[in-house]
Amino acid sequence: MEYEKEVPIIAALGATGIVLSAIYSIYLYNRIFLCIYSPHLKPIKDISRREFILLITLLFPTVLLGIFPNVILDGLHFSISTLLFNV
Repeated sequence: MEYEKEVPIIAALGATGIVLSAIYSIYLYNRIFLCIYSPHLKPIKDISRREFILLITLLFPTVLLGIFPNVILDGLHFSISTLLFNV
């Protein structure tokens, strides 16, 4: 039962991390969307045509597999069921 002493400390560290990440997220959101840029960062260009085409080619299968996951899951059903019954 020596772990019971450490549980409140771990909980306090976890809660502190959550609060600090929320504070940083709000700070970052304000800096990005209120256009307060750092003078040390130079602006970068948007994505190029090549990057856009690559992203679109990855987007379509992701959306289709999100809507119709059975395309992959039906093929895996037999092998997964065999593994589960053998264990």
